[in-house]
Amino acid sequence: MMVGDKEGGENSHKKTPQVARVKVEFKSFTDKENFMLWQMRMKYVLKQQGFSVVLVGKEKKLATMTDAEWEDLNELAKGSIEQHLMDDVLCNAMEDSTKHT
Repeated sequence: MMVGDKEGGENSHKKTPQVARVKVEFKSFTDKENFMLWQMRMKYVLKQQGFSVVLVGKEKKLATMTDAEWEDLNELAKGSIEQHLMDDVLCNAMEDSTKHT
């Protein structure tokens, strides 16, 4: 059953993906580790947390999902990633993203 769904209820037509609150422990990326291994672990964490739909990109989102729902999930996924970055790496990433916008 999805969040917002009620068995036989009036909201049974809504299909918002359920986001799991799973805490997974692994070392934050410091830029001294192997990025490919960290990325693989991070993708696994995001899948466990229910963000698989975000990993494939907005253009491949579920047909039943609105753009606003996808954006909400994307922001939650970004927050999860940010929690697994050391402060200096996060600052560098934020600087890079502002240069490209």
